[in-house]
Amino acid sequence: MTQKTILITGVSSGFGFHTAKLLALSGYQVYGTVRKKDDLKIFSKLPKEIRPKTMILDVTWSQEKISQIVNKIIKQTSHIDCLINNAGYGHMGCIGSFTIEEVRQQFDVNLFGAFKMIFATLPIMRKHQQGLIINVSSISGFVTTAFYGIYSSSKFALEALTQSLRVEESIFNINAVSIN
Repeated sequence: MTQKTILITGVSSGFGFHTAKLLALSGYQVYGTVRKKDDLKIFSKLPKEIRPKTMILDVTWSQEKISQIVNKIIKQTSHIDCLINNAGYGHMGCIGSFTIEEVRQQFDVNLFGAFKMIFATLPIMRKHQQGLIINVSSISGFVTTAFYGIYSSSKFALEALTQSLRVEESIFNINAVSIN
């Protein structure tokens, strides 16, 4: 049986870091993305045979550039079994205190970044008639409070994307789920 390949965005800290480390220790072939060159060696203390492979990828890059990086992984592994869209961040504050550029940036990372990664990985998953897409969301994608309007808006949209994707891609044996 072929080793499962997992691609995770945003592994330089937090959930992404710990998820990548745990999956690699469990025997999966893990590719993790980071935005900064300094973070490429984030897993260097782990033994090489169980170390996630890291690469620079910013989900705000162009679709073409993201697809090129994903295609390099596919050339090495011939498949991507699971995509974990973990990259994200949150603007907190009164909606009226943000610029439209700050709102765009929030959506560019939390929503459009997930879209770009999905667009880059769906063809190989469809070809193999199997896959799993996990979008890291938030409880704020279901309910919101004051000062969370912009962040919650991006996560509400991510929830809608996940729900539609789950239905549409089920004919290819591809599942989509969100983690809150």
